[in-house]
Amino acid sequence: MVFSQLQNTMAALRLRLAGMQSKLGQLDDMIAQFRTQARRLPRQAVYGQVSLDASLAALGEIEERLADGVANRR
Repeated sequence: MVFSQLQNTMAALRLRLAGMQSKLGQLDDMIAQFRTQARRLPRQAVYGQVSLDASLAALGEIEERLADGVANRR
């Protein structure tokens, strides 16, 4: 009986750990995506594909989301 409870507890812990690892992977992917967007956006403004005002507004939003992602990762 005690051994069965131990097995159930270990299984639950493994599931939680797998969920946490999955969430960390998602956050890492999201952070990488925001960094890529922040790096590419100024080029679009330079080449005239996006206005400077729109580019700055979008960059501010991207940086805000990036900061939130990094904070959640910690």
